[in-house]
Amino acid sequence: VDTIEHLFGREGTDLIASGALKCDSASLNLAEQHYFKENPSAIGHLYRVRHATAIDPQTGTAQDGSLRAMEVVIPMVMQSRLTLTTDNPKILKQFSKWLDLSLPLLCALGGKRRRGLGEVIVTATGQENY
Repeated sequence: VDTIEHLFGREGTDLIASGALKCDSASLNLAEQHYFKENPSAIGHLYRVRHATAIDPQTGTAQDGSLRAMEVVIPMVMQSRLTLTTDNPKILKQFSKWLDLSLPLLCALGGKRRRGLGEVIVTATGQENY
């Protein structure tokens, strides 16, 4: 089986189609989650409104009807668990190295989903599981 297919899976809905690499949704740490549950009015501080408009190249002024507003998440630290479920010795031996080499290449994830612009800095901690 191809290593890429083994890690990421292949198109299809059967169990064999899923890959050995699983990534949970990112979230705030438990203390921050607890704080926002106890202080729901503070949740608004996690977002900012960004405005943009198109500029007319001829006049240098805003084009009529082009003003847009978008609510976005402020920069914050979030955590996600990455799980590797395989007994393939080649993958187990190389995975930590592959992860260290590939994470700095990630600069965007899930752009414009859930009020984020997708910009990320990704680091690995707790690599004891692989």
